[in-house]
Amino acid sequence: MSTELIEIQSFLSHHPPFAYLSAEDLERVAGTIEISYFREHSVVHAYGDAIAHLYLIRSGVIELLRRNGDLYNRSDSGEVFGQFGLLMNNRARFTAIARTDTLLYCLPAEMFHELCARNDDFSDFVEIESTTRLRQAVNEHELENKLASSKVGTLLS
Repeated sequence: MSTELIEIQSFLSHHPPFAYLSAEDLERVAGTIEISYFREHSVVHAYGDAIAHLYLIRSGVIELLRRNGDLYNRSDSGEVFGQFGLLMNNRARFTAIARTDTLLYCLPAEMFHELCARNDDFSDFVEIESTTRLRQAVNEHELENKLASSKVGTLLS
């Protein structure tokens, strides 16, 4: 196995949902990964675009925006996005923008669906846990906004 594939496999093994895979599956997945680079402020995909990959952030920061442009989530190294689109008609559910220069590992949709069908932990993560994590992030962001815009007297009382 090449040094590049070993590095990809090692990175995958430390980040869910790939951390739930067997060594054999990790090796297969590493062999299918495509690598994409996006410059700061580049659009990875817009809402409604056809989506053909699950994205794992190798380095950089990605923001997911709602249709109205509001921030839905901010993700960095080791986090995945694109799973919602792959699970729902292969259309992007959010606009994804690189907020910094970003390197992505792109898992083809066919391999994504195969892993979901064969590995319960993998599918549970992309179907349930990632939704829960995103909701928590949105709630925390909303709380921070309320605290930042409250009057000092209100906060003290």
